[in-house]
Amino acid sequence: MGDTPDIVHVTSSFAYGLVVPAGGLALVRVVSETPTSGPLGGVLPVIWLVAIALGTVALGVGVPTPTDALVGGTILGTVVGFAAFATVVGWSFVMFAVALVALLAVVTGAAASEAWHRHRDSSSERGAADRRHVIVLLAALLIGLLVFLFR
Repeated sequence: MGDTPDIVHVTSSFAYGLVVPAGGLALVRVVSETPTSGPLGGVLPVIWLVAIALGTVALGVGVPTPTDALVGGTILGTVVGFAAFATVVGWSFVMFAVALVALLAVVTGAAASEAWHRHRDSSSERGAADRRHVIVLLAALLIGLLVFLFR
């Protein structure tokens, strides 16, 4: 994907995952608790998830970040970000169930980025078929965990 070292891509993906999913959720919670939020309060979680997925796509396509660095960095960053926000803000352990939903949005954005690169015939990425299988398995695992937690 260019001459940029892999550590730069992983670090930028990690920073995105560290700040955006948990920080966005904290912002959604603050906005939805205000009396002026009105009917928008019910739509804010959907907007949060779409923003996470679109941000992941923008990071994968706009920067451009290799898919393996994108998936690995953002997933690790999201987990660490939720742990940090849980410590700083005082979220309960239950918030990690919401982190699974954020991880599903990250994986969806990475899959869309992979599809974009595949459509543009990005021959510089190795093992695209293997990454697609990993992305599908990650999504299936996250959906399975969500079903298990919320049944």
